[in-house]
Amino acid sequence: MIVHGMQTYRRPLVYTLSLPSLFMEPHQPNSNTSSLLRWRSSSVCPAEPIHVLGVGNVGKLVAHSLARVSPAPPVALLLHRPELLSEWEKAGRCIDVVTDGSSDKQRSFTTEMISNDKSDANATSSIIKNLIVTTKTYATSAAIRPLKHRLNHESTILFLQNGMGRTIEEVTSELFPNPSTRPHYLAGITSHGAHKTGPFSIVHAGHGTTTISAVLLHLDTHMANHENSESIFSIPESSRYLVDQLLSAPTLAAMAVTPAELLYVQLEKLIVNAMVNSLTVVFNCLNGQLFNRPSIATLMQLLLSEAAAVVRALILCSSKGDDEVAILESRFSQPILEQLVRTVAAKTGENISSMLQDVRASRETEVDYINGYIVARGMELGVDCVHNRTLVQMVKDKRVISEFQIPDFFPR
Repeated sequence: MIVHGMQTYRRPLVYTLSLPSLFMEPHQPNSNTSSLLRWRSSSVCPAEPIHVLGVGNVGKLVAHSLARVSPAPPVALLLHRPELLSEWEKAGRCIDVVTDGSSDKQRSFTTEMISNDKSDANATSSIIKNLIVTTKTYATSAAIRPLKHRLNHESTILFLQNGMGRTIEEVTSELFPNPSTRPHYLAGITSHGAHKTGPFSIVHAGHGTTTISAVLLHLDTHMANHENSESIFSIPESSRYLVDQLLSAPTLAAMAVTPAELLYVQLEKLIVNAMVNSLTVVFNCLNGQLFNRPSIATLMQLLLSEAAAVVRALILCSSKGDDEVAILESRFSQPILEQLVRTVAAKTGENISSMLQDVRASRETEVDYINGYIVARGMELGVDCVHNRTLVQMVKDKRVISEFQIPDFFPR
């Protein structure tokens, strides 16, 4: 156990060193990943409300997990459609999470309707101190916009989303360009798997981890040199209550890490999602039905070779030392990444991927922020990702093919 003192943080913090992987079982170390620090607070803060924006699978899981903390913080669900409020009433004003066949209903939530009408007399103007955003990446700015007047320099926004891109930069430029009034930002990613069984009920099908970090606004997704472990302590005082609550939720298996480590974890999940989610759309199948067919496994390797080449280019254009570059090249080598992809697909074998769920529900997908991100970064770095580009278009076209048609769309 390693204990770090912090003069700027009034409460004692205890950190335990572990080596978690994004897709490991909670609390079990994996030697294939770089080290990071698990952060636990040993004292209790006065309760502050935590608002959750986005009541999809991740939003429901996070809200439910926070409600199980003892003592639980007040949790408010932000609803953007009147139909959601009606569905909430029909669901008995509770979130039901089924884990290993056992149902757990949590009811200690309040709800607030979001209004885009500034003249709405019923719209609240109270300040939101802690906001967790779990919306789709492409909808982030639009979802936060009606809440802009309720967020200030003492507020914290945690972006807990899939995909990669310029989401936080877009929110900053469009909504909070003034640094003096801008909320503090945290970013996170979760590897938990859940699927919807009702408007406010889910099955928690895959246990994973939740990784959280402070956001350095100018930390580009190039592998900038921000490895200093003290970066983990840059979480502002006003944001630590939210982090403490998330770390106290056992279901989430949350960890606070450096911005650089979060970037690596995001890249790992990005690659897994690019290989699994997008291919389940094209072949219209469960996660576990993908790679037991040799032709689809071969296609995955083709797509993965492009993604791995992009990540290697990012590593090589960074300012890191030779030893660190070697470690990262090993972590993001194609064999290691393929093992990761296959492991996740097997562990979530009975799951319908979130992207396939979106396609079946005629919703927009996040493919532009997943495979599309790989293609875009490849173009910047001189790596031609022609097969990922084809896959992006096929997902957008909702094109379903059989494995026998693979050579027609992905010629080698």
